[in-house]
Amino acid sequence: MGMTNKDIDDGLTLLYLYQKKEVELLGTSLTFGNVTVSEVFHQSKTLKNIFNLDVKFYCGAEKHEFTNSPSDAAQFLIDSIKRYPNQVTILATGSLQNLADAGFFYPKFFEQVKEIFIMGGIFSPLKIKSHSVEELNLSIAPQASLRVLHSSAEITLISGQFLVNAPICRSTIRKYLGQHGSKESIWITNIVNQWMDFNLQTWDLDGFINWDGLTALCILEPQFFNFENAYIDTDETNIQQGRLKVVDAASGFGKCMNLVKGINNISELNKCIFKVIDSYFN
Repeated sequence: MGMTNKDIDDGLTLLYLYQKKEVELLGTSLTFGNVTVSEVFHQSKTLKNIFNLDVKFYCGAEKHEFTNSPSDAAQFLIDSIKRYPNQVTILATGSLQNLADAGFFYPKFFEQVKEIFIMGGIFSPLKIKSHSVEELNLSIAPQASLRVLHSSAEITLISGQFLVNAPICRSTIRKYLGQHGSKESIWITNIVNQWMDFNLQTWDLDGFINWDGLTALCILEPQFFNFENAYIDTDETNIQQGRLKVVDAASGFGKCMNLVKGINNISELNKCIFKVIDSYFN
């Protein structure tokens, strides 16, 4: 969050989770995506310092980086699962490389995770307005995605397919941000406005889609979501574009996952995060 023409929902999600008393935030594992791990770490420290967050960041391997030992992020995940077996819920909103590495270096990792909520994957071409959009989570580290999706972990999948029609509009931002004069409020308001301006120019969208935030809300506010158990399959070719498909349970293919198929009362759901973020300024 805060990088030019880069999405902001990851930072907003961290700010939201940090304020939720029912959440024990063990830490944040950082991974690559549209920027490097090093850049993510630098910007995460900026966010931490501005909002005085007491949270630890653990860097994962860079893209195409192979090591003989776990990265800090993978080791953090392993240590967390060993300390709290069958109690840890993981929110995965980017590359799944850190999870795959944790499973590689600790084979019992996936069976000892309580549940993994994954934001990513598409079942048909994804569009914002009339503009085609590439899938940028599962496709970023395709082999890692295959290992996680085919693992023994309990998985809830939140595809961008079912979030694309749930944008946060500019009027919601005006209501909850920009009403305070603190440096934190000014910083975050400027960043959100810049991102909405970029979306308007690029996608004709006067607002933004809170992909990661909605995935976090799926954990904490499940009553707003429609779930369906489905067998999900993919392969080495389709995962390159993040493509998934629902298959028949009797086919012998795919893995049974909890799939989000819809959202109830989108406007109220989107407000949930900004009501919480607004509390930083009161």
